[in-house]
Amino acid sequence: MREYIGAMALELAQMARWDGDEALGRLLESAAALAGEPLSRSGAQRAEPGRRRPA
Repeated sequence: MREYIGAMALELAQMARWDGDEALGRLLESAAALAGEPLSRSGAQRAEPGRRRPA
């Protein structure tokens, strides 16, 4: 899932730049880079507070 999100963020960054929005392009590239990093356990727990692991 993270690979897909990263790829989409890169495509959106390119679209933003074509439209003249460099700031949004940089932000989306940052999101793509973050999606490419390994997921840490604490990050997963913060990202999905409503989800609980089965007992």
